[in-house]
Amino acid sequence: MKSIIVMTALIPTTGHRDLVKWAVSIPGNNVTVLLNSLSREPISGSLRELALIEEFGNYSNVKIVHSKNNDAPQSPEDHEDFWNWWKNEIEVNCGKEWDFVIASESYGKPLADVLGAKFLPYDINRELNQARGTEVRGDIFERWEEILPAVQRKLHYSVGFFGQESVGKTTLSKMTAERFNSEWVFEYARPYMESGHPVVTDDVMRNVFFGQSALQRKVKDLAKYPLACFDTDLFSTVGYYPIYTKNAVPSDLIRSALNLKMDVYYLLPDDIPLEPDPLRFGDGKRESTKNYWRILLEKYGLKYVEVPSGTTEEKLNFIQHDIRGRLDERYASIRDFIRD
Repeated sequence: MKSIIVMTALIPTTGHRDLVKWAVSIPGNNVTVLLNSLSREPISGSLRELALIEEFGNYSNVKIVHSKNNDAPQSPEDHEDFWNWWKNEIEVNCGKEWDFVIASESYGKPLADVLGAKFLPYDINRELNQARGTEVRGDIFERWEEILPAVQRKLHYSVGFFGQESVGKTTLSKMTAERFNSEWVFEYARPYMESGHPVVTDDVMRNVFFGQSALQRKVKDLAKYPLACFDTDLFSTVGYYPIYTKNAVPSDLIRSALNLKMDVYYLLPDDIPLEPDPLRFGDGKRESTKNYWRILLEKYGLKYVEVPSGTTEEKLNFIQHDIRGRLDERYASIRDFIRD
């Protein structure tokens, strides 16, 4: 038994995943998924193909075929012989003689008719899974859990809180994560140092670097939330390395930091009192200046925003407004894309 599923959606969702899973659960059913993408689309066809491969690459009865035909009509109004165009596209890329067309949309019936197959609808009214590609596109942040993991990783956004010690990085990163109902990521160095490494050496700094890099990689690979707010990141370790060890930062650590850099850094002002902390070694003073961290950001070409002085609430509102603008810009091309 042979079934065909056609996918043109810009964002592959859990609804698409459930559709294919339902199709392959039919005894004796061999399913071909024809993915069509256009080169001008803001989410590439190769990424959508990867999302499907991650879900179904190990299924013996699922075949994923990627067509990159830029002439593919998107609705009957686009082509005078729309259904026969798609019949030919399916037969050229996937073969002939289909038993079923499986879809969660009503287009499955005329497509099945032109292929000489039967239409098997699945959850057309979205009673099992409410995910619809166009609605997910319209509100990516709020409907994050409906997006397949490969695309989540691509759209994931990370922000780092940056600057001297005791300028409010932990407080503001936590509060920002709470404002966005998103992920807060702790600084690896603190629990590591508190676990019995009070003397800073090259080996200690390298171990801190390894721990922090693993933490950042894990957060980005899982992409559990659309936004991650990092209390610190690897470039803080890059900055403190010469301060504490008096040695140059090893080149392999810099390469790793660049590979895992944040999408944007918020450079905080030093307008609050220094808080006592046994892990601070400045003898009651800050061990660096704000300009030291600004120079580091510019040296490595990192995107950053300077947060103006003010109350904690004023800083938080500034950061929140800036992040909202950046996320809106990031999602706009996807949300507003029109296939014409």
